[in-house]
Amino acid sequence: WLQRPDDEWGLQDRLLAAGCALLHQLRRTVTAETRFTCSAGIAENKLMAKLCSGLHKPDQQTVLPRLAVPALMAQLPLNRIRGLGAKLGERVQERLGVSMVSQLADVSSEVLRREFGEKTGRWLTRIAHGYDDEAVKERRLNDSISNGKTRLGVTD
Repeated sequence: WLQRPDDEWGLQDRLLAAGCALLHQLRRTVTAETRFTCSAGIAENKLMAKLCSGLHKPDQQTVLPRLAVPALMAQLPLNRIRGLGAKLGERVQERLGVSMVSQLADVSSEVLRREFGEKTGRWLTRIAHGYDDEAVKERRLNDSISNGKTRLGVTD
């Protein structure tokens, strides 16, 4: 992927490469300042970045170009997808007899909407093909951390 001539690089590829460079520097800074290592995933959306961040640990980063998404999704069990690890994932497996994301991708959008409703069916179709619209949200750090113990009183 990285070895291609310049004229074969699209905007998405250039953005992923820039993300790789930025994350590499950020990971080095984290290590230098905290002595902790971290892994990272770089992809076109939050779902794919989260999935590929766990592929090469520890202290590695993984880039996932769009053309590599089908290969990654083909080997993933449904429960690796956020939102499909509990009740919904169980319902999908029971109703459709699928256990892998690639099998879910083979189910038509019409069937998914009929079985799970319009909104969930559309979401399942998109997720099965590696598309995700969920925004990355900033998380605030806790202002404080507390620890407490509760002791039961002695009764007569």
